[in-house]
Amino acid sequence: KKIIGVEIDDNIFEMSKNNVNISNSNKIDIYNMNVLNYKIPKDINYIYLFNPFRQDYIWGSTQEYDNYKSLISNIKKSYFNKKREITIIFVNIDNKIFDIFNKELIMFKKGKIYQFPNTISYAIFKII
Repeated sequence: KKIIGVEIDDNIFEMSKNNVNISNSNKIDIYNMNVLNYKIPKDINYIYLFNPFRQDYIWGSTQEYDNYKSLISNIKKSYFNKKREITIIFVNIDNKIFDIFNKELIMFKKGKIYQFPNTISYAIFKII
């Protein structure tokens, strides 16, 4: 088992790199890049998302939504290269992005959104 992180923000990437070094773990790899340029390996079973495009894109822009569709396409490509269960955990998701995920993952089990009063919402999607 391995943890792979892909972080677009340089500052957060550097903090993550420090945390990995402190952990002394050889099971954690992190990459400083746009997640759209990352080829999702065939053995990934869990994907955790938290504002993957916020640094470069305006919240709610068409470009941002198109990037989410591209990300979902990359996840599906990985799935079809090797069929397995993939759980996508998306923290701080809005209703529009949630709808995009449900529409793009229509052939799979739909997601469920969870929201706590006055706090961050999250959604879980499963590809089976």
